[in-house]
Amino acid sequence: MANKRNWLAILAITLIFAMTVVGCDLLNKSDDAAPDKNNKTRTEKYQSSDTAGNTYVLIITENGSTVAAGDSYELTIKKTDQPDKVSKGTVSAVGANGALTLQPKNNGSDTFNVTISGGKMTAITGTIALEGGEEPITAPGTLSPENNSGNENGNNAVTFSSVIANGSITQTTTQLTLTFSQAIAGLSADDITLSDLAGVTKGTLSNSGANYTLPISGFTAGGILTVAVAKSSYTITGSPKTVTVFFGKLDHTAENIQALNTYLSAQPANTAATPYVVKLNVSSFGGNADTDGSLGKILRNNSSKYVILDLSGSTFTSIEKSAFSRCTNLTGITISNSVTSIEDNAFNNCTNLISVNIPNNVINIGNGVFESCGNLTSVNIPNNVTSIGANTFNGCAKLTSITIPNGVTSIGGSAFAGCTSLTSVTIPDSVTSIRGSAFQGCVNLTSITIPNRVTSIENYTFSRCASLTSITIPNKVTSIGEYAFEICSNLTSVTILNNVISIGIYAFLNCDSLVNITIPNSITSIVDGTFQGCKGLTSITIPDSVTSIRGSAFQGCVNLTSVTFAGTIPSSGFNTSSLTFPGDLRTKFYAANSTNGTPGTYTRPNGTSETWTKS
Repeated sequence: MANKRNWLAILAITLIFAMTVVGCDLLNKSDDAAPDKNNKTRTEKYQSSDTAGNTYVLIITENGSTVAAGDSYELTIKKTDQPDKVSKGTVSAVGANGALTLQPKNNGSDTFNVTISGGKMTAITGTIALEGGEEPITAPGTLSPENNSGNENGNNAVTFSSVIANGSITQTTTQLTLTFSQAIAGLSADDITLSDLAGVTKGTLSNSGANYTLPISGFTAGGILTVAVAKSSYTITGSPKTVTVFFGKLDHTAENIQALNTYLSAQPANTAATPYVVKLNVSSFGGNADTDGSLGKILRNNSSKYVILDLSGSTFTSIEKSAFSRCTNLTGITISNSVTSIEDNAFNNCTNLISVNIPNNVINIGNGVFESCGNLTSVNIPNNVTSIGANTFNGCAKLTSITIPNGVTSIGGSAFAGCTSLTSVTIPDSVTSIRGSAFQGCVNLTSITIPNRVTSIENYTFSRCASLTSITIPNKVTSIGEYAFEICSNLTSVTILNNVISIGIYAFLNCDSLVNITIPNSITSIVDGTFQGCKGLTSITIPDSVTSIRGSAFQGCVNLTSVTFAGTIPSSGFNTSSLTFPGDLRTKFYAANSTNGTPGTYTRPNGTSETWTKS
């Protein structure tokens, strides 16, 4: 009996030991399976450009929630027409206010420092060691913070490039296609807000790379839909956007132009709000709108019958010059997928045209295509278009926003002139040329980024853009044309880099709010009326590179009380008119040296005083 009790005791102890071992093993497995929040990694990305046009991209892989010593980095320097140059290594120290010390991987004890502010690299000092046997290069002391793709909090910067609705005037829209500059991790329909169209509901969002498809339904009428996108950990620019959504309606199908004429002739007059919807299948327009028997002429002859045309089943490949010019009763049109070109003035002065659906096959949009279409509110520019012609949207007073696709290289003269409702424009880095008067009179345009490849701001380009508050001239620009920013009455700050060698007459005429502008050392002449009427200017420095000041350069700068001449100016180059500067400034400048003047700072007590004194 005693032996039996001993065996039972031994068995109990054995079971307890086994359970303890198994329990510990389970606990250990549980600990192994649990994620260690302190060991998670993420990346932060920063980007800036220097004055030579090089792009610097710094990517840091973190082992925690913030940048710390020991984190890995990769710095890519992208140079024009050269392969990317890379330096890799670890973060060796983290200082205050975004100062990092970076240790290159293959360069011994050498280090260099990066300063990050507002999510952008603002300075690099030291020597950068490059991989691949490249010679080390010394980075510039200051970077221009442009095209930032991240911030200190790890947010990714993404551009909402476009939104397109399927369907047509006769076919109800069933889905939206949203395109971004890159895929957005975890983006769902809940991150997309649809407004301004009653009853619309969202389906499940799907994507292929940076292109997302969102099914929609529930609406009982077509119209303009506003699409906004927001996602945590992402900074999304270009949102919101508008798109025309269709609710299918068809009043008549015409097999040729004459059949359309017969139908319209039999209909009573209507209004632009209640147009006839007609599907038309043709292979030719029959000439421009001035040609008898042409489609445009038929519409003009029935001017009291407002029409929406669905040409999606037609087979022509181009919309010829002036095909619908001055067809004031055309309120909407769906263009066939067979079309690759829209020729000059095709819809010129279609004053009641509200929306146009341009297929992606279109590669050419000519000059003046939508000029003076004063009621046009929505239009998409296909991704295959490489240039926007002169006067294309001139006078489209109700167009509120436009996205220019990446791949467009030139924007023609007066392309968006007089678009008085335009508040934002997205211009891609592919654009190298913006012609004169391109945005003249866009009085509600509040901001615009000039791409880095643009080399000239031409005459009148931003003239009368009264809502612009600041502008940065890219580092490749060498000239600013005549009247380029005249009457930009809310412009407070202009940054001009040293590559600019000429500023045209009246370039900043009557920029009343301008308080801060630096004239670069590359400028040799300040010409007639350059800063005339800049009432907000209180001080200005004339660099020592300037050898002439002409005409009414600073006339009407009534609050200018301090002028610094960094160098001398030959008296023959300094206009003798009292209109050049207010008061006796010229006389005081040449008082001690009548030939070249005396450098220094000259002041007056207030804006009404005519008397200047050298400090």
